[in-house]
Amino acid sequence: MRERRKERIEKLIEQEISLLIRDILELSGSIISINKVLLSNDLSTARIFFSALENEDKILEILEKNSGHLRYLLARKLNLRYTPKLRFLKDEEEEKQRRLEELFEKLRDKKEDSGETEEK
Repeated sequence: MRERRKERIEKLIEQEISLLIRDILELSGSIISINKVLLSNDLSTARIFFSALENEDKILEILEKNSGHLRYLLARKLNLRYTPKLRFLKDEEEEKQRRLEELFEKLRDKKEDSGETEEK
């Protein structure tokens, strides 16, 4: 039961934070995607993973600077006894996946260059 509640709150925070960032913060036309929200077991901290097409470091700085205000606005939207602290993190998953794909491509190219075939 507790795990289901935690997942439901994570989803609500993800939706509301996306709207608040889009409507409230001035991010000079940057496109931001909230990819995942993970709550601590005691629901006191929300780690919010985001990605952006450009200027991720600058956007992270803006989000961290405004985390208190975003938390206040989130508390007004959600009906929770306690609103978690917000920690913003760059989502590195897409970058890791891209690097793995590049490595596999290099391996395939090396295999083809050495004349090996995949015959079984």
